[in-house]
Amino acid sequence: MIQPTILNRKGTDMFVIIGTQVKKEELGCIPEPRICPRCRRLVHYQVIREQRWFTVFWVPLFPVQSKQYIQCPSCGLALQMDEPQIDDPQKMNEPQATIPDKSADTDGASTLKKGARQAGRLAGRLKKRLDEMI
Repeated sequence: MIQPTILNRKGTDMFVIIGTQVKKEELGCIPEPRICPRCRRLVHYQVIREQRWFTVFWVPLFPVQSKQYIQCPSCGLALQMDEPQIDDPQKMNEPQATIPDKSADTDGASTLKKGARQAGRLAGRLKKRLDEMI
């Protein structure tokens, strides 16, 4: 967005061009491939940081807005992610923090069921977020 501004001081006209500029930086890739919900391909998502900079005469001076997301390199689908996850792309493959079961689980069946329920909830949240974006 470019917004020209005219300043007038003591009969002297001065023309100033201010605006914003977006810069994108690829921070890396998620190590484990995932299936993209849009193109249905097995891909390594790219981690992208996008910053909007305030500019004067097209010279970027300081960032005014920043967001980070993951993007499918095949179809370009972008998914907004939480900041702590983005800071370390390795953390994106780790499951969300779970509360340890305090009861004595001898066969592991209840832990497996809890993991399946949690995976179902995460998949539902991802589907809802994708539906909002599309």
